Amino acid sequence: FFAVLFFYNANLNRFNSNDSNVTKLSATAEKVPVNVIYDQDKYFISGFDQSVTVELTSSNKILLDKESNSETRSFSVRMDLSKYSVGTHEVPLEIVGLASAIEGKIVPSKLSVTIENRTSNKFQLETSVSSSIFAEGFEQEKVTVEPEIVTLSGGEETLSKVARVIASVTDKSNVSADFSQKVMPYAIDEEGNIL
Repeated sequence: FFAVLFFYNANLNRFNSNDSNVTKLSATAEKVPVNVIYDQDKYFISGFDQSVTVELTSSNKILLDKESNSETRSFSVRMDLSKYSVGTHEVPLEIVGLASAIEGKIVPSKLSVTIENRTSNKFQLETSVSSSIFAEGFEQEKVTVEPEIVTLSGGEETLSKVARVIASVTDKSNVSADFSQKVMPYAIDEEGNIL
């Protein structure tokens, strides 16, 4: 009984394709991740939105609810860069794995993406410790960082803009003794903009 019911429910569009009285329902799947296909060893990509909105329409309410929910969704959005070379491109997106009883429209339908040749370079890691983190009467005597040299990987053009790589401590207060902390280093260009 359930198999027949689910079959009929999943294929409702096919059975009712000639029926003009079928009500089309709609739902929106927001923040659908974009799966990008490209050669990660050869290229570095940047400059695109990593999620999109998909507008769904169907006469099948159960399927529509399932596909609009991020936890039960069976479809994905794909951007295939395998035929693109270095440069900035407008790349169409496609929906993969959407049930035939549902129609989907991606918003936006294309994304602008920059493709660069992947490269890497070594940089001396600099430290930056804000004087405002120390308690009154205390000051910084010595700072050490491990590792002293870091390797950055990225696009050739982006990597050529890196002037310095910094490990910074700003989120402590009233420091009155030696301390050790793990921090996320960041790269800046000549004007001090974070890359």
